[in-house]
Amino acid sequence: MVFKTGATGDRIYYPFGALGRGRILSSEKEERKIKSILFWELVIISPAVFLILKASSQIFIKLFLISVMMAVAYAISYFPVRNNQISDERMTFSELWQKLWRDFIYGSGGNFIWFFFVVCVVLALIGVAAVFVGHGDLWPRLALLGGSVLLAASSLALLLKTRQAGR
Repeated sequence: MVFKTGATGDRIYYPFGALGRGRILSSEKEERKIKSILFWELVIISPAVFLILKASSQIFIKLFLISVMMAVAYAISYFPVRNNQISDERMTFSELWQKLWRDFIYGSGGNFIWFFFVVCVVLALIGVAAVFVGHGDLWPRLALLGGSVLLAASSLALLLKTRQAGR
């Protein structure tokens, strides 16, 4: 979602998303290389963040480690295009958000989207049932209810976007 075709037809890569300026890519090979780097960053960073959060240390140390890891990830994704020509075109947050939804809806198969929708609805219903059937303190039950409401809202947003995309 950090790639865009410019007004002149050039492919533009935004290593810092909507917060930074884009770099004009010279070839499709360079774009594939950057996409590969981004893929491997995701594969490595996601479990690493989970492991850092599961570690038994102070929260400040965890936040520091995650911040350092994110800074290294941004540097790695910026390093290959640091000498490329800077684009005058900017990417806005709304454009980034629209691209995120479009890539999710069109990049995933229809069966996956409906599976994800059903999972959200089932988890929301289980959460609501656990709140009203379960026993215990009020705050954990309210947190569970809040999570259930969030899952229900996610499933409704997914259904709305799927309908807009005609899937």
